[in-house]
Formats: sequence, C-alpha cells, structure tokens
Amino acid sequence: YGFAVTATSYRYFMSESSLDKKIKEILNGLNTHDIKQLEDVGHKIRQIILGATFPKNLETEIFSAYKSLGEKLSLKAEDLDVA
Repeated sequence: YGFAVTATSYRYFMSESSLDKKIKEILNGLNTHDIKQLEDVGHKIRQIILGATFPKNLETEIFSAYKSLGEKLSLKAEDLDVA
C-alpha cells in the first residue's frame, strides 16, 4: 500500500505559493561556473521553499491519503514509516 504526491501537486504548490516566480528571479543572472554563488543561491531557494505556505486544499488531500494508508495498515498516522 502507499500513495505518491504527483508532479502536478508539486507544480501546484510552486504556483500557488508563487515560488516558481521567486525562484526564477533568484536564478536570473546566475553564473553556473561560480561555485560559491551556486551554493548561496541553492541555500536561498531551499529557505524560501521551507518557509512557503502550503495550499490548504493540497494539505487536506495529502493528510487524507496518509490517514487512509494508516487505516489500511491498521496503524496510527504517527506510526507510519514513509519516505
């Protein structure tokens, strides 16, 4: 048993939180030969993703699938091992 969060869900999250636009702005002018700049830009992008607001409807769908998986396996959601 299991479920997957689709690439469509990922793109929806990126669009709804305006991360796609923010990341595009951050990457503008990036010198891919400058390792220090690549590290800094990568860190900045990770931070804005971690700080983004997750769309409530997508969150609800994922939690519902998680709960359903737990029910199928007779486990509480907090006892599930997931990757």
